[in-house]
Amino acid sequence: PLYMSPEAIQSPLTVDARSDLYGLGAVGYFLLTGHTVFEAENIVELCHKHIDETPISPSERLGVSMSQFLENALLSCLEKSRAKRPQTARDLAELLRGCPEASQWSSNDSDAWWRRHERQINAETKKEMPKSEQSQYMQTMAAAVPAGRSQLGS
Repeated sequence: PLYMSPEAIQSPLTVDARSDLYGLGAVGYFLLTGHTVFEAENIVELCHKHIDETPISPSERLGVSMSQFLENALLSCLEKSRAKRPQTARDLAELLRGCPEASQWSSNDSDAWWRRHERQINAETKKEMPKSEQSQYMQTMAAAVPAGRSQLGS
């Protein structure tokens, strides 16, 4: 429920790609701020917030300025009305390309960042997990996603 669109809560049979863009916006919000869009004491309160409340802007939440282009693109994904959100992933990509910072980060930069951090994450995971549990963990993870299938079973 942390990343569910209002329509996924109110009428789940009507979700479409715009609902996915809401979820993507919620993930982006978490990545930028370190906080979920809404915090609540229970699931009912959380669902009401997704339906009724306007998210606090990331810059306000963090108390720092950030790219208005990026913040506006992110918040557009979190609009309550599907009609006000980007209608397709391509529309969102166009909004993001409009960010002045977009030209400062290339695919090669991204690949290098992930290679660096993947090694770091793998090293930290191995340090935290006793060797006796590592093998069992890897077997469990391998069994969780059957070959050729996504985690959503499609």
